[in-house]
Amino acid sequence: MQNMNVHKMIKILKIGILFWIVITLIPIITAEICECNSCEDCTEKLSNFSCDEILLSDDINASGECINILNVENKTFDCQGHKIVRKEPGIGIVLRNSTKCSLINCKILSSGGIIMYSSQYNTIKNTILNGTGGGIAALSDSNFNLIYNNTVINSYNGVWILSSSKNKVINNNLSFNHVGVEIVSGSFNEIINNEIYQNIESGIMISPGGCISLGCIPSINNTISHNKIIMNTIGINALTEKNVLTEKNVSSNFTADSNEICLNIDKDIKVSEGSFMEGKNNTCDDEKCKRHCNITITDCNCASCMECRLKLRSDKCKEVKLISDILFLYFGADPCISFPSENKTFNCNTHTIKNGPYSYYAPAMVVGTENITIKNCIVKDFFNGIIISGSNCKIMNTMVNSSKITGILLYGAKNSSIINNTLTFNQEGIGIMGDGTKLLNNSIMFNEEGIYAGGVDLVMDSNIICNNKLDVRGNKKYLQNAKGINNFCDISEEWHDDEKERCTYNCTQIPLKQEIDYNKYLIMAIILITILSSLLVIYYKKFI
Repeated sequence: MQNMNVHKMIKILKIGILFWIVITLIPIITAEICECNSCEDCTEKLSNFSCDEILLSDDINASGECINILNVENKTFDCQGHKIVRKEPGIGIVLRNSTKCSLINCKILSSGGIIMYSSQYNTIKNTILNGTGGGIAALSDSNFNLIYNNTVINSYNGVWILSSSKNKVINNNLSFNHVGVEIVSGSFNEIINNEIYQNIESGIMISPGGCISLGCIPSINNTISHNKIIMNTIGINALTEKNVLTEKNVSSNFTADSNEICLNIDKDIKVSEGSFMEGKNNTCDDEKCKRHCNITITDCNCASCMECRLKLRSDKCKEVKLISDILFLYFGADPCISFPSENKTFNCNTHTIKNGPYSYYAPAMVVGTENITIKNCIVKDFFNGIIISGSNCKIMNTMVNSSKITGILLYGAKNSSIINNTLTFNQEGIGIMGDGTKLLNNSIMFNEEGIYAGGVDLVMDSNIICNNKLDVRGNKKYLQNAKGINNFCDISEEWHDDEKERCTYNCTQIPLKQEIDYNKYLIMAIILITILSSLLVIYYKKFI
């Protein structure tokens, strides 16, 4: 009897185990690997219950928001190295209220990037983002996500964490962006072992958020460790904001451990008053680090915006030489070249600095210091080409083309010398709103407006200001003691050269370049040969 009960119990146990195995295997058996080849197709497959792994089988040319992952769990989207390229504004991939999903092996170009809203425990890895507005973003309580082994370049943010916590950003290359990593109102996030190079604003920026409308939510207890943060404008930037409701400052605090924070242009580590950093084992050229950078500037050549800025700051470099063309691929309104120190020469050696597709408002160069010389540059397609507000600065032998507003803008500048430059196809060639300007031997043609002439003690001498819709527009209110000599123009308002009605010459009087008189050089060569022959004959008769 007892044996029968034992056998019955064993039988029941076997049935239970078999039932458990069947129940466990049902999802595995029913799960499928699905393929997709368009935004709509991929979005549909990701919401399909039977598709657990979705493989992108071809590149996608997207318009608007491409792939929408909404209210799903345990999905893997594998691009297999294929591209998602945006034709029109929109997000590449968006996760909303989704959990435990993986996005891997994607190349996302010229889109809004990858954005997570209220999504937890997701993984984004082995993905390249280039030219995206948001990079990789964790927004609105997107917590516990892993951002691993990705490359984000030429984007506004490399990684953006807003009102989200306990995310891990590990082993990524976050370079040539506006900001490498930005944390706003985020806490307990970990930024570990990333390469963060040449971001035009900050390598890592931490700040409170919602200070205008939500009463300021701080960023606290974030960890920054084992990162290389090199040649950004500011390495680590922790901000304090004022709560507009209480008028009290709200701070940021973080731990920094074993980071290399070197060659950042303005400051390696900047912690605003009221914010706090707990640091150990960091390397930087700042009072906050016990270990100092062992990196030295060995030459005064540069090949990128940030490298040029760095060399122009260095006491070792009086003249910085550009050794290759620069295509400006940053977002935002920061200039490519700025001049943190005075008494510098920037020589482009006829290389070009050209604006790319991402920044509408950026100028190529901004000068706010004294005794700066810019020469031999070609500047194209910026909002403003070169802006000068410093004193005793020169621009020489430079071409500025196709600026949306002004090619060369002198705004509050004093004693500027603009010599032998060419300005074409700008909205305004040269805008003069500073005193003591000398404009000599420039060619200013095919602009909407050639020159706006304002400022005390302006001298314009031997400039060609022709084929503009309006060649010269003067402002008598500011034109005191102005002198005009030997200029060429046809259409002017409130401007005339000395003792002339307009310019000294009209544009039909521009002298043509003289043709080379080869006969003159031939005659000189014959005479020289004859003299040498006579000397040889005399030498031969006398000594041989």
